[in-house]
Amino acid sequence: MKITYKLTKDDIQNYFKYLCSNERELKLQRNMGFICAFLTAPLMFFLVHSLILAIITATLSLLVICCIRNFSSKRIISRRIKNNPGMLDERNIEIREEGISITTKSENNLYKWTGLYSIKRTDEYLFIFFDPMKGTPIPIRSFQSEDEAIEFYNTVTLLSKKETQK
Repeated sequence: MKITYKLTKDDIQNYFKYLCSNERELKLQRNMGFICAFLTAPLMFFLVHSLILAIITATLSLLVICCIRNFSSKRIISRRIKNNPGMLDERNIEIREEGISITTKSENNLYKWTGLYSIKRTDEYLFIFFDPMKGTPIPIRSFQSEDEAIEFYNTVTLLSKKETQK
């Protein structure tokens, strides 16, 4: 089975959002910001003895953290795309007996089934991971039908399990 598609900037953004929401190390970093924001409330209460000021400070801290995180992630992705325009090249992903082949005009890689870390599925994407932090998104819109996307997902899952059980 072979799929040809082109990623957009939004696809790359959604891939990193998925990583940040689901990968343990990135989740921990994100949650540390929220923990720090909540720690400001008791600290402010201790310093100024005002519950209202403590709650306002914690709320403002959360808003600032969310804005900074959102802005910085968009900037990081824009820089990555600028430094590596091949991220938006047309891609061909092919399921082969020996693994998954990913070809663009700037790269040609074959990832063996034993090197496949996981495959995840959402309503809009399939994410193939080669380690916890490296993978490739495949938009569901790239498939001719939902059934073809499910077949692709099931085939990759089956072949990777089969190979790792050898």
